[in-house]
Amino acid sequence: MTTQNKRYSRPLSISLLVSFLLLLFVLPIQAGNGRIACIDGEAAGFSCNNVDLLAHLPLSAIGGDADNGVLASDIWGWTSPNSGKRYALVGLRNATSFVDVTDPLNPVYLGKLPAQGTALSPYRDFKVYQNYAFIVGDAPFVNHGMQVFDLLKLDSA
Repeated sequence: MTTQNKRYSRPLSISLLVSFLLLLFVLPIQAGNGRIACIDGEAAGFSCNNVDLLAHLPLSAIGGDADNGVLASDIWGWTSPNSGKRYALVGLRNATSFVDVTDPLNPVYLGKLPAQGTALSPYRDFKVYQNYAFIVGDAPFVNHGMQVFDLLKLDSA
């Protein structure tokens, strides 16, 4: 992992985890509507501690489908060394979604990398090394194996 990626991956992951996973299933689309301040321990009806909500994309806007069991299980951040753009990788039960979060007030869903087969995995996890995402799933009775995705492709998405 490059120094630049180390610097942004952990804080970006924590920020995105708060913004996406805690609010993913409840709030309507708020992307582009501006910052929702944390006031007296609350932002948009959710508990907070000095963390403002910058935007929200519901699960359905990032490739998920809660009605059919396609939920989110993990999130990670990556910064492109070529463009400086920041991306969120969101683990779904059947795919990995990619969101451009360079402008945190206006995140943009770019697309998803489907998993092998049709079985839903309770967990999809990934780690980033340099410019590659290594993705695994925990689907029973499916030989998911490991997917390797070149994250630099996101710059041209």
